[in-house]
Amino acid sequence: MDAFGCWIGLLIALQAEPSFAVRETATESLGCFGEAASPWLAATRAHPDAEVVWRSARLLDRNHVAWLDSLGKLPWIDALPVSCRDRGLIVSEHLTDNASGSPPDWPGFRQATRNWLADRLRLGMDRRTVLEILAVMREREAHWWTHRRYPD
Repeated sequence: MDAFGCWIGLLIALQAEPSFAVRETATESLGCFGEAASPWLAATRAHPDAEVVWRSARLLDRNHVAWLDSLGKLPWIDALPVSCRDRGLIVSEHLTDNASGSPPDWPGFRQATRNWLADRLRLGMDRRTVLEILAVMREREAHWWTHRRYPD
């Protein structure tokens, strides 16, 4: 393991320390590394200390959201392909709290996409798969703008 990995590993281990101040400092320090720490943070899912799992998951979620935000405007949640398993349930569940906004852009539908993808990343979906899903959704939304309906 290189020096960076050793440093990240030490900070992760310090999240299990009895002192709250030490745990907080370690978590804040890990947060400063952002995306670079993500592989190590993801590996803590199997850590025996629940505090380490919880703290690392919070940081990893923050990294996932920052990555999603870096992708620009996300497509509407209802642009999920019809072939997507549980599509109807996904759309209805994620629009419950995010159906805000108004035409023509419907920002709540875009926020729902962001939340759904953050959930997928949290559950272990890899970023390549997220990008593939987004590509299909963007194509479907572009079709909607041209034809005022989604393709079959």
